[in-house]
Amino acid sequence: MAADEIRLWVMDGSGGATPLELEYRTESERLLEDTLVSNPDMLMPGLTIVGRQTRTEGGPLDLLGVDRDGRLSLFELKRGALNRDAVAQVVDYGSWLESMGEAELSQHISRHSGSGGVEKIDDFEGWYSENRGGQELSGLRPIRLFLIGLGVDETTNRMVRFLADGGIDISLVTFLGFNHAGQTLLARQVQVEAAAEPERAAPRRRLGRRLGMQARWERFSLRLQEITSQRPEAQELWDALQEMFRENFPGVYLIPSGAASDWAKGRLHLRTPGRNENFAGLQLPQAPVSELVSVIFYRNAVNSCLPEFVQLRRDLPYWTYPFSRSAVEARDVEVAFPLNSLSEWESCKERLAAVTRSVYEAFNPGYDADDDSEDEE
Repeated sequence: MAADEIRLWVMDGSGGATPLELEYRTESERLLEDTLVSNPDMLMPGLTIVGRQTRTEGGPLDLLGVDRDGRLSLFELKRGALNRDAVAQVVDYGSWLESMGEAELSQHISRHSGSGGVEKIDDFEGWYSENRGGQELSGLRPIRLFLIGLGVDETTNRMVRFLADGGIDISLVTFLGFNHAGQTLLARQVQVEAAAEPERAAPRRRLGRRLGMQARWERFSLRLQEITSQRPEAQELWDALQEMFRENFPGVYLIPSGAASDWAKGRLHLRTPGRNENFAGLQLPQAPVSELVSVIFYRNAVNSCLPEFVQLRRDLPYWTYPFSRSAVEARDVEVAFPLNSLSEWESCKERLAAVTRSVYEAFNPGYDADDDSEDEE
């Protein structure tokens, strides 16, 4: 049903009825945002807003939320009628966030939470586990996309319906505004709704975050034991890498990955103090054992000191995620250096240490390397 086919009347109780005037714009987009942040159920029941004006590569994303099923949901708002540009925007934002690894996505949400009336979440991974009964971050995907506005043109409606019919989880919702005695009344109307997905298996429940973290460490320890039983030097290399990070990134601490996939079960995230931000990881191989350990620097670390990574990768094997033919010179990639032996470690440890120090300096602007030198003397 089109917006211009909907009419509202105020009945006075004596047989009279006064038609309400349809508004095609709110006073401002911020007013619409304020209303929806304070009343997220207007968007969908059980929704929790976790970000407002969240930074993305393509611009600020209006609202970011977690729905009652644990899915990450993006909302692009327009104070007037939606148009085709809004479709491009929400797809751009969604594809950028979808390209992130789970750890990077978690730290991105944490870093940009806490503004515009939205709760500050220092550790999104922990928050998600606590609020989702121990569910892991893989439950955030696939990401849901929503376009919200006061009315919509036919071109936009057709585009969104085409994407939804093609399997993209995108919905279009309009709020029709009516003026009554100087106030705006809103009526919610779903124009296009994403196709229903098959019912997903219920998440495995745990007894709280502490038990979840304990289970992660146990899982990691078992994997490390399996590898060292085949290649004993793995333990020595693993210890040396941890020590290298501790020496060159003061205060760093390790968090075992909570990802459900086998690929990530043997990964420890290295987290910065204060900011609670993962910047690197140490990953054990999956069977069959080939490399001993992979040292992974996440996108935020690569972007913070790109020249050092370009220099480091010249003589070392590496891979990137997503794969990039222009390698490290392309920003916004994870860079991993697989280490196959202790001799490889000896040949590159100074360069890895130099990159770690560069990341530390970038993350801690007040850092002064000369002060450290004087202390050592």
